[in-house]
Amino acid sequence: MLSDFELHRFQRGGEAFRTPSLRNVLRTAPYMHDGRAATIGDVLNIYRRVDRDADPAFEGLRIPGGRGGGDASDLQAFLAAASDGTYDETIPTEVPSGLPVGGRIRAE
Repeated sequence: MLSDFELHRFQRGGEAFRTPSLRNVLRTAPYMHDGRAATIGDVLNIYRRVDRDADPAFEGLRIPGGRGGGDASDLQAFLAAASDGTYDETIPTEVPSGLPVGGRIRAE
């Protein structure tokens, strides 16, 4: 699943969020727990601002395209390799919780 399945905090005293799977992540925008990041580039910008003291896992974090982080295109290639053509992108008309259905329709 390409996840550590752990909870992480982006700021001290902030809410903790579970690491999602990276499997097919390029097909599941928007990103973050609240959909605030429309692209993987937006996600990287969020991680560039994370409070590294909030979570020990962020110590030594290197963000592609940033200082010491390597090339962002390498990350894009890795995430593309972690995707496959069998991902069902159908947006359901209803969900078991009864909450409004989110998502977006992808241009073909």
